[in-house]
Amino acid sequence: MTFRLTCVIVGRLTGMHQPMEDEEYLTKCVVDPAKRTFFLYSSEGDEKKVTCDTVEEFMGVLKVVRATCPEERLSYTNPDFY
Repeated sequence: MTFRLTCVIVGRLTGMHQPMEDEEYLTKCVVDPAKRTFFLYSSEGDEKKVTCDTVEEFMGVLKVVRATCPEERLSYTNPDFY
């Protein structure tokens, strides 16, 4: 797993809250806890998928996401029941 959550889409480390003019920024982050995966969507239409190998990695990325991503851009998937 590559831990580049804040720069994968944002570009410069300006944060997810205040994108600079003409900079690509995060528009949506979807967290799938069951798959330990984050889906990131940018203002320019790019989509990135970050899959964590361990629960510890997932919790570390989740901590960064919750600290930097505005609540209105953050959502979670519903668990799949079979």
